[in-house]
Amino acid sequence: MNLKTPLEKCPVGLDQNSLPFAWLWLLPSDFKNFSQSIVSVSFFSSNIIFWLESGYFDAAAEMKPLLHTWSLAVEEQYYILFPLFLMAVWTLRKRWIFGAIIILGLVSLLLAQWAAHYAPNFNFYMLPTRVLVNSNRTLS
Repeated sequence: MNLKTPLEKCPVGLDQNSLPFAWLWLLPSDFKNFSQSIVSVSFFSSNIIFWLESGYFDAAAEMKPLLHTWSLAVEEQYYILFPLFLMAVWTLRKRWIFGAIIILGLVSLLLAQWAAHYAPNFNFYMLPTRVLVNSNRTLS
């Protein structure tokens, strides 16, 4: 059985394996974009970088080998921010937690509905429109 250590699974290992190949095969401008992607993956913000640059199904997306990491960034942002949200509500009043989660879910749903028409790339890449989905996954 080949078990990987946590260090081998983390995003930092991604640059150790792919950076030499990118340096050999990519043009300087593409290598610069790839390097920005590596940095954003390491800080769990690749969804923000890719949202600002292009859509997921654009032709330019074919030249972004780390585009798939946007969903990992959304999950990590959720797992960092949602417990902080719960701790903030907990310090106010314990009884408000359920209501706060319901309100957060409704705001997320309404924002996702609005963004589907007016900001589809934001809707696809960003955390605020996916809170309801992530909350359901966490609770189940």
